[in-house]
Amino acid sequence: MSSRSRICKAAVLAMGGGAMIGGWPAAQAERVEITGSSIRQISGEAALPITVIKTEDLAKAGVTNAEQALSFITSNQSSINTATSISGINGGASNADLRGLGASRTLVLVNGKRMVANSYDSGGVTAVDLNTIPYGAVERIEVLNDGASAIYGSDAVAGVVNFITRREYQGLTLNGSLSQPFSSGGGENYDIGATGGIGSLAEQGWNLFGSINYRWQKALPASARSFASTGYIPSRGLQDQLLSIFTFPSNYFQGDFEFNPSLPGCQAPSSRPTGFGDCGFDYSAYSDLIPKQTQLSAMIKGSYAVDKENLVSLEFLQGNNTVTGSIAPTVVFPGMSNSNPFFPGGAGSGGVPGTPANTSPDFDPTAPIDAVLWRTTAAGKRSSTIESKTDRFLLDWTGSHGAWDYSVAALQSNSNVKNIFNNGYVNSDGIAAGLGGTPDASGQVPPWLNPFGAQTAAGMAYVQSQQITGLLQQSEGRLRGLKADASAEVYRLPDGPLTMALGLEYYRDQVSITNDLARIGQAAGSGLEGAFDSWGSRSWTGLFVEFNVPVVKNLELNLALRYDNYSDFGSTTNPKASLRWTPTKELLVRGSYNTGFRAPSLYDVYSQPQLTNTASGSLSDPVLCPGGNVDTAAGGVESRDCNTQYQQTLGGNTQVQPETSTAWSTGLVFQPTASLVMSIDYWNYVVNDSIGNVQEDAIFADPVKYADRIIRCSQVPPAQIGNYNNCGFGGGDPIAYVDNTKTNLGTYKTSGIDLAATWRSPVADYGRFLLGWQATYVLNYEYQLEAGGVYNNNLGTYFNGQPVSRYRQVLNLGWQQGPWLANLINRYSSGYDDENNVEPQYYNHVGAVNTWDLALTWSGAKNTVITAGVTNLFNQDPPFSNTSNGPPSGYDFRYGNPIGRAFILRATYAF
Repeated sequence: MSSRSRICKAAVLAMGGGAMIGGWPAAQAERVEITGSSIRQISGEAALPITVIKTEDLAKAGVTNAEQALSFITSNQSSINTATSISGINGGASNADLRGLGASRTLVLVNGKRMVANSYDSGGVTAVDLNTIPYGAVERIEVLNDGASAIYGSDAVAGVVNFITRREYQGLTLNGSLSQPFSSGGGENYDIGATGGIGSLAEQGWNLFGSINYRWQKALPASARSFASTGYIPSRGLQDQLLSIFTFPSNYFQGDFEFNPSLPGCQAPSSRPTGFGDCGFDYSAYSDLIPKQTQLSAMIKGSYAVDKENLVSLEFLQGNNTVTGSIAPTVVFPGMSNSNPFFPGGAGSGGVPGTPANTSPDFDPTAPIDAVLWRTTAAGKRSSTIESKTDRFLLDWTGSHGAWDYSVAALQSNSNVKNIFNNGYVNSDGIAAGLGGTPDASGQVPPWLNPFGAQTAAGMAYVQSQQITGLLQQSEGRLRGLKADASAEVYRLPDGPLTMALGLEYYRDQVSITNDLARIGQAAGSGLEGAFDSWGSRSWTGLFVEFNVPVVKNLELNLALRYDNYSDFGSTTNPKASLRWTPTKELLVRGSYNTGFRAPSLYDVYSQPQLTNTASGSLSDPVLCPGGNVDTAAGGVESRDCNTQYQQTLGGNTQVQPETSTAWSTGLVFQPTASLVMSIDYWNYVVNDSIGNVQEDAIFADPVKYADRIIRCSQVPPAQIGNYNNCGFGGGDPIAYVDNTKTNLGTYKTSGIDLAATWRSPVADYGRFLLGWQATYVLNYEYQLEAGGVYNNNLGTYFNGQPVSRYRQVLNLGWQQGPWLANLINRYSSGYDDENNVEPQYYNHVGAVNTWDLALTWSGAKNTVITAGVTNLFNQDPPFSNTSNGPPSGYDFRYGNPIGRAFILRATYAF
């Protein structure tokens, strides 16, 4: 092996390519386009740190979709996964998030070309949904752990994740797998797929192949896992923090006074006494930890060799993702007539006993109740389904003519997301009519409803009739574009050829969100009562030039410059430079520098504000409950204004401006022997004018600075008062909602070190041992919540809604002999200081997530590969967390996996 090819191979292997799971890959001599450059070169000759993992190797660890695959990338710090759709409004999506800079700053590609972003966005992120990637057709994943790419777009601020499918395929392969938890209750996962193709590009000049994959996972309810089945954990300081004032039997207000007929004991286990003197609903037990999910993906590709140098292909891919989750019954807060037979002291009706009389001197039995804070358990859990479909047509011509290599591609990618209500969401006006004895929307006076106990038969039937079900919200996105590039050796320098690439891109992006406005505004507890239709579009053009310059022997410099022009945000020019130096045959030195520009997404600008709830359930009104201590003289109500959840609006802002970035990295790759490769890379990112939301805990921590974002009931138009939970009962001027629409924040700064090593032993009678290790150690992660403001540290501590893990690693210990391959895989993520909205004696440090997987693969029969193993071998529960970012409770569901130990089995047969 020459010194050049040896260290070139090391450049790939040292970042975990192929050796993390499975065997040692062979070096490739074919000139191909690799992630991060438009100049065709031998795989591994690039100066950029690229992680390459093969899906066939990931299958040995039980990986069956793109979300699971990205968990093997230590630079990925994503907190948005499928489970977050249970209590959020992220459209069932899962996103990549390199360096923890946000999913919107990570560019996800398929075969080097763009995909449309998930079209469902309610103030969160705008990014490709990993759940709609046709994972069954993916051959490998290349991750460019580097900043903004002058090749793919200056919006790739944090890096690029490129899913690469097969180029061609002959024959037929069937595969199937299962994952069966050892603990009962749900969470089983099944996967089946097939890939088949005919024709050979080399021999016949054409190939047609297709791949289809179906995956389904059963829901796992919180009641099936003791660590998440309740938010009432006094031994850890959680008494009131994770209980809801909306309960059953209902709390109720008359004037400034609050009552509950089930006090002092309330109605355990779902309703418990609180320190506020009322009852609190334990909503955690009603939530799913993992939603029910089905994924159907397919790809078909036809390729035709025009001649030896030119290939034209037409590719269609589609991903369908359906997620169904359940949470606690909905909440309503209407008044109640004193004519209602279930009014405290009433006689009841229809054979249902009345409510005990309220004998408090503060209660007036001749006056109505101002508000019942009722959890409508009679309607059952809230359940909704998100149906997502993403597709892409790609026509691509690649070839060579003379000294030039070129590629021309046209694409159209579509996203369609439907939000369907299945159960539990009730018509708020209809329920109010049943409590107040007034006509409902049909003009009929409904039967009396009971917020304190069992319903009459007529009342139960009426509650069921008031459920709002079906399609309530739909979003559509469309991305159309052209991309052309060409490269050639344009001049001969003393130490090698000067190579140049030129490229042109044009895209048009559109999005729209439509609502069933007549019904969605009445769907109590949906978080979408204030939804509006919205739409937007833009076009942009990109031009780039790239040079690969052999400066002197063993020193190459890559220079690129990109110009982008946006129809709504003007133009920008951004450079990128990288170098590759091999001073000895064992050592490679590399480095890069680039700048970036990310225009606000269409959602950041045009998305209409939508009403939802704060992620935290432990916020206190700074006026009516300063420091968590209720001010009754100001009209404060402890259960309403202290340590609770508030409503907030999320959405776009037409005044938001683009963000800019700089990033640089430098590193070493060392290969002292043919069997050992090690690397270390330092990286540094700065993002200015970052686009985001001022998280709710920061707003409440500085109510003077953010006074314009705290909207009180007196500021709400009278016609809209009914949309806000806190308005209309109790004293004072409570908070109606928090305005948390998009804005330009300050600067993000993060830096760290990537480490990697691969090693293989000599072949012996007992086989060969393999080691693969990759790790990311974050040195710094801080940001401003406003331009020029103080820097807040998020590293190893829960702040602003989430933590950033300081250290993450993936370690594989392998053994291979003949047809047998064994892998012991460790995934580790360091712990952090918890949210800790508890008394000091209960402050918690969230433990590390440290799981081991064991798998044994056998390929001793012709065309057959069988893998069996155990994931989470030592059955580690997710570490305890007192965060209020849920449901569920008891752990942070964005980082911990509640499945526990599971048996995996996978079989592949090729005809």
